[in-house]
Amino acid sequence: MSYQLHLNPKPEKALHDLPEPLRSYVYRELHNLAQSPTALSKRTTSTHPSGQLFEIEYETVAVHVLVSVTFKYSQDGISLIVESMEVEFA
Repeated sequence: MSYQLHLNPKPEKALHDLPEPLRSYVYRELHNLAQSPTALSKRTTSTHPSGQLFEIEYETVAVHVLVSVTFKYSQDGISLIVESMEVEFA
């Protein structure tokens, strides 16, 4: 089952603020998540808001990035609601 993807304002801004090609990569990974959220995510821990956690790793020769996305299923069961997106550059 494919879910609709909705980003709250803060994660939407975080996605928009990412440099290319990282932004496009994260966008594609979010759409992969919408196709198979159960397989690609896990329950959050105490360090993240409640819900599901999806982690995206992006690596080039110059940079390593970890993007942690927390989301919940909508009450109607047809959407994923992205509540937060934390970006760590290493």
